[in-house]
Amino acid sequence: GPWSAPRGFRVAAAAGGAGGEAVGDATPPRLELAAIQTYGTIFIVGGRTDPGSQVAINGELVKVEADGTFTKPVQLVKEGWSLIEITARDPAGNETALQRRVFVENP
Repeated sequence: GPWSAPRGFRVAAAAGGAGGEAVGDATPPRLELAAIQTYGTIFIVGGRTDPGSQVAINGELVKVEADGTFTKPVQLVKEGWSLIEITARDPAGNETALQRRVFVENP
């Protein structure tokens, strides 16, 4: 068939250990949070981590952009004080975790 348009791609590789883990990397990823925005029972959590890291908010994976930024709406239904836990994990398995206490107010 006819040739398709060329596409670009990036290859990320960790330096050599078994299972693809980086050897000797013990530095946890950076995890910076922006101010959490509140809209009733919905909280907008966003921030930045190292590119290539995974981010989970309350155990749910979040899409991380190529530059390391992320944003996710979180809905909490239990009225009163709650914790939102944000965890970043780099390809070597190092983790950084932060918690933010928020107040849920049902109208």
